[in-house]
Amino acid sequence: MASSIAGMRIVKANGEILDIDGSDTELLHAAQVSVGTLGVISSMTLNVMDAYNLHERLWRDDFETCMERHDELAANHRHFGFFWCPTPESRHLYCLPDTAAVSSTDKLADVCEMKVMDITDATPMESAFEKIAYSSEVYPIEYVPNFVELEYAVPLEHGKAAVRAVRDLMLNKHTNCIYPIEYRFTAGDPAWMSPFHHQDSITLSVSGGPGIDYWAFLRDVDQILRGYDSRPHWGKMHFLDTEDVTHLYPRAGDFRALRRELDPNGRFLNEHLKMLLG
Repeated sequence: MASSIAGMRIVKANGEILDIDGSDTELLHAAQVSVGTLGVISSMTLNVMDAYNLHERLWRDDFETCMERHDELAANHRHFGFFWCPTPESRHLYCLPDTAAVSSTDKLADVCEMKVMDITDATPMESAFEKIAYSSEVYPIEYVPNFVELEYAVPLEHGKAAVRAVRDLMLNKHTNCIYPIEYRFTAGDPAWMSPFHHQDSITLSVSGGPGIDYWAFLRDVDQILRGYDSRPHWGKMHFLDTEDVTHLYPRAGDFRALRRELDPNGRFLNEHLKMLLG
């Protein structure tokens, strides 16, 4: 969504209006992902495309089969992603359908619930594991809101290594953490503070469930993923500090300078944002 923003109007801390029309690409790319720190966004202009239908297909593979097909599926489909489920119960925690009938494996644990989606002109249809429908009917996933989530953008070339490392952590150390790993692809974009700033990525997320002490697990996952210079989803759990932001985001210094120019008194900062972007 952020990379589709072609312009916006921001109300600055002093009440002045700043219109960003895209003629200054540096300012636009700074504002596309600002986590609210530049001012109040009162309107925006989006680049859009014609409405389209998606063809979605679901099935189950064991982990190694998924890894073997990883590059092929990523290259040949508009969207490819999967949920890795360490236990038979894992699938239920994310309300995932039972794909045993279209499974390539007899295993019920250490399996990947696979998904591909492609734009199509075919007639809408729906079966248990396949669907053709308007995009907004296919993209959303319904979850029970019973978890906290950490999601990092991992540089694409490290995707398979990263998911292998987190899988090993869950199978051998944090065996009570059984929420699925979610894994999908996102293209790079020019926004200064985007997790995907000039970096094609896979996004890898893990979740901590209620009733367990999940902090040690999330910190261990953070340690693995920061080893690949991964960047967090700003709206989910992460453990970055000032130095991490400076290291991971090449335009962090420029963004901080612009933020101070537009909001010199820090009206749009809280303690968390002051540490990251102040």
